[in-house]
Amino acid sequence: MKLLLSLWLVFVIGIVDGEVDYDYFYLVLQWPGSYCNTGKVTCYDDAWEYRFTLHGMWPQKDGQGVSCPGSPDFHFNEVQSGSNNLLGRMDRWWPSFNAAHKRSNKPFWNTEWKKHGTCTSFTQSEYFEKAISRAEYLNLYLILFKAGIRPGMQTYTSEIKNEIEMTFNLKPRIQCNEDQYGTVQLYEITFCVDKTGTQFLNCTYSAACNREPIVFPRTYYQSTAQQCSYRS
Repeated sequence: MKLLLSLWLVFVIGIVDGEVDYDYFYLVLQWPGSYCNTGKVTCYDDAWEYRFTLHGMWPQKDGQGVSCPGSPDFHFNEVQSGSNNLLGRMDRWWPSFNAAHKRSNKPFWNTEWKKHGTCTSFTQSEYFEKAISRAEYLNLYLILFKAGIRPGMQTYTSEIKNEIEMTFNLKPRIQCNEDQYGTVQLYEITFCVDKTGTQFLNCTYSAACNREPIVFPRTYYQSTAQQCSYRS
């Protein structure tokens, strides 16, 4: 009993001090078209984005995700009062396309904060600000668009990874999935970020997509309106 109590106290103290052990973050950006076209989730009808949006910023230890305490709870008022138009940038770069969320991004943000953000010593505003600032810096859609890599039915092998490596001198992790018809497609692009959430790193990733060639699919809006021009 005393041993269990001691272990519990160590765990609680660690949570209070923000001392969950991790080395760096995975910054994970997803392509909305590949999230919505799998047949596994219902997106709202006009879901579209001309950008890679954030899936999350996830603490890692030795290449594995870590278990976070899940508290404190997500408080919308904290990010709403954040500086540099934080809330507007969260809506832009970290949206939920899941129709089950009824056009609210709050359930998505709540999940990401409790599952991943509570491992850190960051405030909620700091956590979301750091992730969004990194996504804004990368602006992956524009980089690929300028290189002639654009959504459609053309297939790619190493072109996407090579363009990112050449532009940023960083090694990304390319993750694929399948649409509802079994077409292998670009889904997520992951980068490593240091423990402060500010500096990119080159690191060793877990298994990634090895099913080339892959498609870079249009989003719902692009498929419907047949528009592929870049929108900032």
